[in-house]
Amino acid sequence: MVLIGRPIGELRRAYDDLNRTLHELKQAQQQLVHSEKMASLGRLVAGVAHELNTPIGAVSVAASTLQKGGQELQKSFAEGLQRSTLERFLQRNDEGLTIILGNVTRMAQLTRAFKQLASDRASTERRTFDLVELVREVMLVFALKLKQSPHLVILDLPDSLMLDSYPGPLGQILQNLIDNALIHAFEPGMQGTVRVRLDHDSLTRRCLIEVLDNGCGMSGEVLAKIFDPFFTTRRGQGGTGLGLHITHQLAVDILGAELQVLSSPGQGSQFRLHLDLA
Repeated sequence: MVLIGRPIGELRRAYDDLNRTLHELKQAQQQLVHSEKMASLGRLVAGVAHELNTPIGAVSVAASTLQKGGQELQKSFAEGLQRSTLERFLQRNDEGLTIILGNVTRMAQLTRAFKQLASDRASTERRTFDLVELVREVMLVFALKLKQSPHLVILDLPDSLMLDSYPGPLGQILQNLIDNALIHAFEPGMQGTVRVRLDHDSLTRRCLIEVLDNGCGMSGEVLAKIFDPFFTTRRGQGGTGLGLHITHQLAVDILGAELQVLSSPGQGSQFRLHLDLA
């Protein structure tokens, strides 16, 4: 029997080959998505490590100064300790301990933030958390990049906004949207601004997260493909085309949220994430 001029056996083999190819492509896509998520976690580690360098350096300098002061005090005991020397030592000791305590507290805060972010990224558990704190923790990821960048990220946040949702995926979404703006929104030589804004409606129990930039904007053609897998305007420059695709999947499939993007050439871009407070 012949179907469309070709034996059924040959068509079946072709069908099987196509199925195998499709399966391999899906596996490759899953591996690339996993790699993208691991790269995101790597940037998180780098950002927190960079932030830890400052308080660690301050503690090291203060401890070295205290050690030197102690040695000088011991020498003064042997030569005859004067009241002014003791008073100077006590003052420097108090100042040094204040510096050490303040910076150790800062390191503890950074470590807790990193542990919470890393834990959230490794799971998709739902819990109640402060969205404002999550935004500030996510900004640790960008500490090093922003110090090396001409661009500025401005936070427009309330004092607190409690949310019952999935902090891991939501943190990933925020990181991807901010990172996307810093990478794609601005032409070389521009000094751009990215604004992260939170708002909520107590009547509808809905929350709005906005990531806006004053960059180059996007054409209608780009907007139509913005969430497609492997679509990027930075092909050959490090863009994988998976960041916004993952972002959309997390927003819709995990959070049950609505992710919109508004943009036009020369007018910047606005990403709007709508989700329930609980």
